[in-house]
Amino acid sequence: MYFRSKVEIRIAEELEKRGVTFFANARGRYSLNGSPVAAQYLNGQVEVDFLVFHQGKCVVLQIDGPQHNGAPFGDSGAARGRDYAGDRLVKGLAVCVLRYVPRC
Repeated sequence: MYFRSKVEIRIAEELEKRGVTFFANARGRYSLNGSPVAAQYLNGQVEVDFLVFHQGKCVVLQIDGPQHNGAPFGDSGAARGRDYAGDRLVKGLAVCVLRYVPRC
């Protein structure tokens, strides 16, 4: 597994410690046919930070890192737009999306 931040590492360690099944930085594809989301944000690919399975449920856990609150990571508005467009697609599949904003 690879992680993009220390926060993701800590979350993965905690999930593992609790015996929760998860996939980190899971990538997939989806169809834009009939999508309720504007295609300007989407290209048919999606990547979620954590895909978590627990007690018969599947949850997507997204970590909102520095790119969500401005420089130096480029256009934070566009990044947010892509992220939330992806969230809407996943929610349309009846999968809950949780966003975590680290304090550090």
